[in-house]
Amino acid sequence: MRPYERVIKSVKGEELDNIPVVVWAIGQSYAPIAGIQDDIYYSDPKIMLEAQLKFHEMFPEVFTIPGLWPDIGTVPEASALGCEIEFVKNSPPRVVHSSINSLDEVKDLKVPDPINCKYTYKILEYLSYFIENTPKNLKKDFGYL
Repeated sequence: MRPYERVIKSVKGEELDNIPVVVWAIGQSYAPIAGIQDDIYYSDPKIMLEAQLKFHEMFPEVFTIPGLWPDIGTVPEASALGCEIEFVKNSPPRVVHSSINSLDEVKDLKVPDPINCKYTYKILEYLSYFIENTPKNLKKDFGYL
C-alpha cells in the first residue's frame, strides 16, 4: 500500500497494521536538514526541491504535509496585497510592513493579478519547476503535486 493510501485510510479511521508517520515539514525543516542557509533555500527552486527530496531520502516512509511544494510561506499572498517583504540570511522570508492598519481598510484592498505581482509570479514559476522535476514515484506514491 502506498504511503498516501495509508494516510487516507488512517484519516478515515480504517484499520491498519500501524499508523503512518505524518510530519508538518516546511523550509524551516528542510533547509537545516539539507545543510542550506535559509536565503539560499528560498532563492532557487532547484535548491529548494533538492532539499525537500533529501528529506524524503532520509525518511522515505514519512508523509509530509503540505508535501513537496514551492515553499515561501505567506509571502506571495501578503506581497500581492501590498505588504513589504524581507528575505534575510538566516531566517525564512517575512512580512516587515503590513499594507493595512485596521480591519476597516480591508474593503479597500484590490484583487491582485498574480502574473504582475512579484512573489505570486515567482511561486508560479517555482511550482512549474516542481511539477516538471519531482520524481514520478513521489507523485504516485505520496500524491504530491
